[in-house]
Amino acid sequence: MNPEDNKINNSVIDVSVIIINYNTRELLRESLRSVVNCTLTKEIIVVDNASTDGSVDMVREEFPEVKLLVNTKNERFAKPNNMAMKIAKGRYYFLLNSDATISPDTLDLLIKYMEIHSDVGVCAPQLIYPDGSIQPSCRGFITLWTHFCDMLILDRIFPKSKIFAKSEMTYFDHRTIKNVDHVMAAAILIRREAIIDVGLFDENLSINYNDLDLSYRIRQKGWEIVFYPEAQVIHHHSKTTKMMNSQFELFLELYSNVFYYFKKNFGKWSVVYYKLLMLVGFIPRTVYWLIRSIITPTQEVKYVLQFCFRSVKIAASFWRID
Repeated sequence: MNPEDNKINNSVIDVSVIIINYNTRELLRESLRSVVNCTLTKEIIVVDNASTDGSVDMVREEFPEVKLLVNTKNERFAKPNNMAMKIAKGRYYFLLNSDATISPDTLDLLIKYMEIHSDVGVCAPQLIYPDGSIQPSCRGFITLWTHFCDMLILDRIFPKSKIFAKSEMTYFDHRTIKNVDHVMAAAILIRREAIIDVGLFDENLSINYNDLDLSYRIRQKGWEIVFYPEAQVIHHHSKTTKMMNSQFELFLELYSNVFYYFKKNFGKWSVVYYKLLMLVGFIPRTVYWLIRSIITPTQEVKYVLQFCFRSVKIAASFWRID
């Protein structure tokens, strides 16, 4: 089914709230409670990625109004969101992480802004850490130039530079409305027509760069992407990904997604250049963290050292572009 198939019969539903869950039962409960309290006409779709912590039973028992899709294995991020959008009936899709909670007026503020600005395809709220501090969520498109700046730490040496820190946008205080290249998909409102125009998430980007790729296609089609800080969302930040990647479970998959993104959008040779830049950046990092691990052998230092070493290893075959 295509999102366009639901185009005729969605007039009574303002927004389809879509939440992907993997073993975050308690956070998911709080997230759903915050969404249920919103007064807009809505539907809530939860896609569970084969959780083993009782998440599915909790949703069925405590939130019977939720449309629940249950996968038999962890399908990551892109595919579950596509599954939900294919059956969603809202005029807008609101993608929300299971470790995020919204304010009662968040959706209302975002939708009102997009109703006024018909050229906006994506509108994102300000993300807030649980302690109340602002979580940076706006990004520039990642290119070989931004990767070069990252590997040579130019973005950290010159954090206020729009040339060197374009990817992380560390020069932006996240307090004002701004048209941007890309926003983190922890909480984003997407216009249905924009998805019909550009298509769903690329499922080859299972867990990494899928939202970046979607933003790239949306901007190429002429839609605006807007950061709107008057609406706020509390986000615990990558709870699921950190949980899965603590033992490098996602390492190869994350990098394969990165290489696919570059090959798709910038050509096959960009992957070779990307890996060569990885060697330039990670070889000295590996040496540095090796010395640190000898002086202060903490678990964190050992983890970073292992990450750097694995990155060098995967970049060593820089000529491979498959």
